[in-house]
Amino acid sequence: MPDNTIGNAGGIALKSFTDAAAQLEGGDRAVRVAGGQVGGMGRLAGALSRAGNNRETMRAFRDALRAEFGATAANSALREVLVGSYNAGKPLTARHIVQVTARARQEMAATAMPEFIAGRVASGTEVTLGEGGHPYTLDGALDAFLESRNLHLDDAGRHFLKDRLARALLLPQAGPRPENMSRRELFRLVQKGEVGNLAFLTRTPPEGGLEDKARLADMLGDKDSILFAARALGRMRGSQGEGPLTRETVWRACFREEPPLDAAGGDFGRNFQERLNVRAAVEEELFPSRPADEKRPPLSTSALRDIWASALPPGIAFDSALLNPENFMIPVRAALSALGDAAAREGRVPSGDEFRAAAREAVARELEAVGRVMREIDALPEAGENPRPGEFTPEHKELMKTAAQKHHLHDLRVLTTLMPAAGEREQSVAVRRAAVPAAPPSLLAAAARDLSARYLRAMRESMGEDGRPTLPEAGMEIMLDLAVGAAGLSRGQIGHLAANLKSAAAENVGGAFLYSFDGSLPNLPEDRKLPLASAYGMMRALRNVSDILANGRAEQDFTPFSDPVPLRLLGGSEGCMDVLAGMAGPGISLGARVLSAHVPPFGEKEWNSLLPIAEKAAQGPNGLYVAHWIASAGEDILAAQARNGGRPLDNAGIWRAVTGLPMPRGVTDADFGERLYGDFSARYLEAMRGVVLGIPDPDDVDILLNERFGALSVGGGLSPRRMLELARPGAVLTLEDIHAEMGMSSLQGYNAGNAYGLVTDFPRRSPAMSMSFTDVQGRGRVINKTTESPGAGPDHPTFRTIIGWVNGLTHGSEAQTARVLQAFSQAPQVTATMYAKALGVPLDANGNYSVSAVEQADGRVLVEIIHDPSRGFEERPQPVYLRQQYSVNPDGTHECTAFELRRTDI
Repeated sequence: MPDNTIGNAGGIALKSFTDAAAQLEGGDRAVRVAGGQVGGMGRLAGALSRAGNNRETMRAFRDALRAEFGATAANSALREVLVGSYNAGKPLTARHIVQVTARARQEMAATAMPEFIAGRVASGTEVTLGEGGHPYTLDGALDAFLESRNLHLDDAGRHFLKDRLARALLLPQAGPRPENMSRRELFRLVQKGEVGNLAFLTRTPPEGGLEDKARLADMLGDKDSILFAARALGRMRGSQGEGPLTRETVWRACFREEPPLDAAGGDFGRNFQERLNVRAAVEEELFPSRPADEKRPPLSTSALRDIWASALPPGIAFDSALLNPENFMIPVRAALSALGDAAAREGRVPSGDEFRAAAREAVARELEAVGRVMREIDALPEAGENPRPGEFTPEHKELMKTAAQKHHLHDLRVLTTLMPAAGEREQSVAVRRAAVPAAPPSLLAAAARDLSARYLRAMRESMGEDGRPTLPEAGMEIMLDLAVGAAGLSRGQIGHLAANLKSAAAENVGGAFLYSFDGSLPNLPEDRKLPLASAYGMMRALRNVSDILANGRAEQDFTPFSDPVPLRLLGGSEGCMDVLAGMAGPGISLGARVLSAHVPPFGEKEWNSLLPIAEKAAQGPNGLYVAHWIASAGEDILAAQARNGGRPLDNAGIWRAVTGLPMPRGVTDADFGERLYGDFSARYLEAMRGVVLGIPDPDDVDILLNERFGALSVGGGLSPRRMLELARPGAVLTLEDIHAEMGMSSLQGYNAGNAYGLVTDFPRRSPAMSMSFTDVQGRGRVINKTTESPGAGPDHPTFRTIIGWVNGLTHGSEAQTARVLQAFSQAPQVTATMYAKALGVPLDANGNYSVSAVEQADGRVLVEIIHDPSRGFEERPQPVYLRQQYSVNPDGTHECTAFELRRTDI
């Protein structure tokens, strides 16, 4: 083959050389061709190789380079890098291959593209023929394409198409850049129709020639526009006849109207696309699209509001602020689609005004349907002093009319079914429970349970003749809107409700419900799944409704509470385990319930180790006590198991770990739990008789000790071993001993109307009680209690002073204010008095306490409660020292951070 030939038919491919260079990492080791294969040589072999063999290898590399990049680019690169080595007979190295290939690629950008388009070749060269015998030029590639599609063009059409392809090649494109391709690659790009939409144009409707379709592609650019216009090629040719298609012809044939004045300008393609997509433009005008990750509902646009205003039926007091654009989207889009389909059958595209008129008619129909329901509500019988079924108070009618507009209701039966359910006292209690500031999981779970149970009953009452409920998909949200209105929540309470449903407590509850019915509980009875699933649905509905009421919109989050919470994290006095277990029945075992209440929560490994022990020990009449002891002594059991090499403990090992005592003889697997209960309870009560104080009548000792024993055993979080130790003189109880929640109760009942509990509790407290408040700058105030009338109201000057100081510490956070003031009531003493009984001493909740609240720099407030009998202010000193500390966060959540309780000698 002559040296100046482009191509390398039958030769070695350039890839073989570049692969060899890559294996040699582009270094100075020699490369050699032998037997048609390219490979590396050792350094010594390369140095001793014959000059003739080296030149033969270089010639093979040159031919491969020319075949890939063309003679011009290849020769230029070879001259710059290899001429000296070739003449001297030196070997071809891996580094040479890398350098020459890179240089040839650069040269090709300046030569291959113009030569390919113009069909020129360098003087004295010949063009190797490509597929089908066509030369590697644009003319050859175009001929190959036309032959493959059996297409024919006259000279003018061919000239137009070739010119169009040349322009398309020169424009920036996605993917491989044409200027970096060899002639062979450019040829194949055009031959396959991958330039200038050629392949696409041949797949458009058969009517019309390729030249006309290519002219449409030139005018329009957008594939949807080209496809639409290609369907009208028959009409175009029928109206224009011969000659290149004009823009005016294209517009008239497609839209059956005169083009706008600027349609013939340079933006014809954009104008055409906008006119073609006028329906989408009208939809966007009414319902603007949002980014996929933006969790907001459609906006109420001015265009949509104008339609509302013109389409409102007369005689109905609509509140446009209640109308939700989302409720109109489906009917409006259906109307626009119907108009577009009908026009398409006529071969035309409706104008924007036609689409807007169709949208207005659809909106008017929807508003008339809602207005009819509102008229029907007004006509319902009004309830008297003793309402009967089917009668409604004026207040409830107004709530129903609001719901009809907000939820776009067309059926009165939805409201007459849900309003009686939503208006029940029990539902109002449930709603208020969920609206308590910083509501814990227990309150949210109970609210979801009660609301969803009533909704399920309403569903059953609404069953149609076909046995299916007639309530809409948004039935839960409709009932909640009615229930919140009937409960009379204030704006502040609605804000708490919304915050609660986005809190960690809500995630805990929602995850618990989801966990319970999604197959995670193998023993869950079938009839328990629907109530649990409904409670999960109610949590989602509560979240949406409260967000809309509080903020005017709801985040479009379709997966709230979607991470099922492991069962071991759901317990505690303020957790949702009791509600969940009550709903799941045998789906949740007693052992799981008590382990879930342990503080801190057990990890998965610890949980799996302790659950079989708790389940086994809990068998028998007193299994509740024994199960709680196993949970409270969990750390001791796990430590003993670790000392046992990680192997499970036998009965004797469990007994000793729980009680600190040896197991009596004769205990079997069958009676292990009952024997443990009998032995330990007897030992504990006997030990307590020696230290118990404050029981005036000796006959009452056993009764009261049993009561104390039960309270400490079930939920007290004290291991049996520690309970016995606390019965000894000098014992001290600290936070580290207690494996149960130490928070105060929920804020239910603590509000401004009763001075956050102070109206009731403050008059009961000892006259010696002191309250102090210190802000972050160190400024403070101390209030020493004086005798107050038990009937003093929340506006009493003392209460106003206390609340004013706490407001200053919390900077207006109602939830934090309520929680801090709760600590000044008797709520913290509920826990303290129970644990005082573990020491055998009474602790009067009304005794001599000092309570201090100190603002922290991070926004928390530390509340410290101290009972110190050494102060000497009590008429009957109680021989017990108490120190409690709570950290209250700005959102009202709180944590017990210190607890110390000990007997004292007075």
